[in-house]
Amino acid sequence: MTNSSGEMLVNSTSELRCVHEVARLYLCSGIAGLALLGNLLAVVSIYIRDKFRIPTYAAISCLAVSDSLAVVFRLLRTLACTLCVWSYDVTSCLTGAPNRTLYDKIAAITSIPAFISIHGSFCHLVLFSAIRYTIVVHPMFSHRYLTSGKILKYSGVVWMITFVISSAYTYSCIQFYEENPWFLNNFEYIDLASVLYLFLITLPPVIVLHVAKKRSIPSSLTDHVKKMNLMTIAISVITILSLLPTTLLTVLLSPETDPIEPDEIETFITVAQLTFFLGHMMHPVLYFWIHVVQKKRRNYRLHKTFCSNGQPGASTSKSCSRDSIHNTQSLLLR
Repeated sequence: MTNSSGEMLVNSTSELRCVHEVARLYLCSGIAGLALLGNLLAVVSIYIRDKFRIPTYAAISCLAVSDSLAVVFRLLRTLACTLCVWSYDVTSCLTGAPNRTLYDKIAAITSIPAFISIHGSFCHLVLFSAIRYTIVVHPMFSHRYLTSGKILKYSGVVWMITFVISSAYTYSCIQFYEENPWFLNNFEYIDLASVLYLFLITLPPVIVLHVAKKRSIPSSLTDHVKKMNLMTIAISVITILSLLPTTLLTVLLSPETDPIEPDEIETFITVAQLTFFLGHMMHPVLYFWIHVVQKKRRNYRLHKTFCSNGQPGASTSKSCSRDSIHNTQSLLLR
């Protein structure tokens, strides 16, 4: 009776964990799919509305593309690790050998494109913040020298720097896969250093740019510029917050901390994955909130402004020039 009860308990626990893994997989895949769809729609919307020639929109497109790549490769890493857990016992994958080594090998190899894409996404966030700082604080300089073509060149430079810097992490993952003893013993520190590095290249520059922009901007700002600044701050905060659970998980898995239970590891992994995908899903929501939902209100205010300067009467509205409104919008949207 005791052996039978023990086997039933083990089987029920394994089935429950399998259900949790399936639920986590579907939930992460669904949110990641929405994030990917939203970012791609943002790029397509900018292209269809012929806004790519405006530097701000070109920077948003580059950021959306890098976010899409980050979502895709992070999801592929999640799927690969989940398949490994399904193929073996969950507990042995998270705590025991030799399946622990196989699980870590799969995680290490799939981490290479994930880290490269996330690094590119975070660097494009800094690039977007720098572009908005230049446009708001130095409007004449940006109007003369900052073009969409140069934004694309800057984006290419960002990707080149990303690949060069990521080569060190790529080398570490390959050495871990080949079971180099030093990398096997110290890979947790490498993971922790890589996550902290992402914070280091993102948080200080973004804070400095926002503070400098806040101190240098003129007192009278257009409503659109205020909303654009709000969107930039919101994207920066959401992106940084989305990485906090991953950082906490990396710290908890480091050798310096006390070991935690497999169930707790699974919980932290789920929270880290969902937070990351939710953060990237919120980016296109902010894009469309600023550039689509507010468009009608902006058109209405501009229409009233131009009409109020004309002669009173029914003919006033007819005298409002669409070309003038379009030109004013172009200046505001830059």
